[in-house]
Amino acid sequence: MFQGGRREGNLRRLGRFQGDLCFHCGGEMAYGEDGPSGNRGERGRLASVEHFVPRSLGGQGLLENLVVAHRRRNNDRRSVMPDAAEKARLEALNADRAELLAEVRQDISEFGL
Repeated sequence: MFQGGRREGNLRRLGRFQGDLCFHCGGEMAYGEDGPSGNRGERGRLASVEHFVPRSLGGQGLLENLVVAHRRRNNDRRSVMPDAAEKARLEALNADRAELLAEVRQDISEFGL
């Protein structure tokens, strides 16, 4: 879902469901053309897709397991399992983006992805 030329658009789409805020710190996200400007602080705000439950710990690439986070925060987390408070936030986020989840499932069933 997040590969090829559509990656940036999908990243922004996913980010919108989080109010364009980092899942971990709540800071404003910057996307491709918004940064980096060469300023180290600006680069730290770049958005990245994060596997909530890390793939190294059995997490899958399903939309329900993806959040948008600052690239720096995503790299800092590495293979750390989320705690109960983070899991509750993800459940609330997934409830809010239920319509998006349904659209993606429909796309997958129609196109056999």
